[in-house]
Amino acid sequence: AMDLSARILAWDGAAGSRIAAVEVQNKAAVACTVGEPTAIHLIAADGTVLIDSSKVSGLPTATPGGSAITVPAGGSIETDVRVANYCGDVPNGPIGVSLSLPEPGGTVVAMPGSGVSSADAIPPCNGPIGPDIEMNGWRQ
Repeated sequence: AMDLSARILAWDGAAGSRIAAVEVQNKAAVACTVGEPTAIHLIAADGTVLIDSSKVSGLPTATPGGSAITVPAGGSIETDVRVANYCGDVPNGPIGVSLSLPEPGGTVVAMPGSGVSSADAIPPCNGPIGPDIEMNGWRQ
């Protein structure tokens, strides 16, 4: 994870959900393999976890530890992270996504890239069922 950097390319809304387009770039001089995250979090600028995939009802992510993808040196991969039904206090500052990666482990934090607003990052509260966060698989 130390050789990876991440950023949110855009926040979009869809039927009570918010979707982050996330790009992860390999900054290393060699290719690396990135697996599906074991945990996903919606986070505030100060690192406060707003939605934790381990505490949602239903399946938290694509398949944790599932499909891995090889990222060439200097290359990047993308995914979409959907969040829904957040009923907490609205935090100040940019809203990001953290991805906890499987072995060898580590966490990659994606915050909004240049020109990307977090104004649409917090999904509306849709009732008592609880928050939801999930990721589509990696793509190149």
